Amino acid sequence: MKLLETAMLRTRFRLVPQAFQHLICWTAFAGATLSSVAPLQAEQPAPVEAMPPAGWRIHRAPVESKKPLPPVALLVERLSSPKFAERVQASRDLVRTGGPAVEALVEAARSDRPEASLRAVAALEDLWLKSLDADDSETTAAVFNALNDLSESDDLALQSRIEATLAAHESRVSKYSLDEIARLGGSVRYENGINIINDDGTMRPQVSLVLLDKKWDGGEDGLRHVRRVRPQVLYIIGNVQLPEGAAERFTAASNIKVERRGTAYLGIRNSSLVPLQGIGGVHVEVVEPETPAAKGGILPGDVITEFAGGEVRAFPELVEQIQKTEPGQTVKAKVIRQAERIDLDITMEAWTR
Repeated sequence: MKLLETAMLRTRFRLVPQAFQHLICWTAFAGATLSSVAPLQAEQPAPVEAMPPAGWRIHRAPVESKKPLPPVALLVERLSSPKFAERVQASRDLVRTGGPAVEALVEAARSDRPEASLRAVAALEDLWLKSLDADDSETTAAVFNALNDLSESDDLALQSRIEATLAAHESRVSKYSLDEIARLGGSVRYENGINIINDDGTMRPQVSLVLLDKKWDGGEDGLRHVRRVRPQVLYIIGNVQLPEGAAERFTAASNIKVERRGTAYLGIRNSSLVPLQGIGGVHVEVVEPETPAAKGGILPGDVITEFAGGEVRAFPELVEQIQKTEPGQTVKAKVIRQAERIDLDITMEAWTR
């Protein structure tokens, strides 16, 4: 009988849905577990440590310094490594090295290893921009001089690469050179109303003249800055300290005309128009404002036939006569204006900056 009741109970349990079977089992288990757990107690907070005494310092582990760079000679060799990653890293490390790497980079640029030459020029470019941004004037000047040396190389391919590199940063090169011209004692004049579009889309005025006088302290090397601002003409005024033949070498390298002037100036621009037949002279096209010419009464369209006691039949003769004058000196000038001969008194002035 008991066996029969047990069998019936098992049969009924199997008929209970499986989910209820699980619920019954878990309820029994939970009841047994809760009865065996001791009441929970609130956890005590950890004791607060006392503040360190005044003057006490925290000793931190030293910050690990950057890994020292390999020697420059080794980095230059790696510029032509068969491993691409080594070539890239060498280029970066040479830029990080800064000024001490310039001389070696110039040698690499001149080498017969094409990969090393290309990467050396690119490293010089990056180093120049980096030093310019960091106001590192010494490195900036060293790299700028190096690039200009390379631009005068007999290797036409290298020369072309350097010029393309400088042209890619024309606005920054121009600004840097203008600042250097002023620092070295030169001065600049601009074309009124004529602008140049920079590589970044901004505008800058066209340089008309660069003037060097006795204050010039840049020597022949400083003329490289004049070349980079591309004036129409370079005026050398009075006795400028330049090595013999420097002006001729500058013209040959830059195709920029060099003209020597005296310490006084007049302030006109001549025209290519030929004066009236049978009448020599200089046809005045532009009279600069606030100049001796403007103050003395010379007008655009006048033809100057005499100046400072000498006959003038062409512009070079006028320049020669101006060179004989001194600032503050008043000289006679004769002009033809609308078929009328007019005498003028011109008080000469020193070149303004």
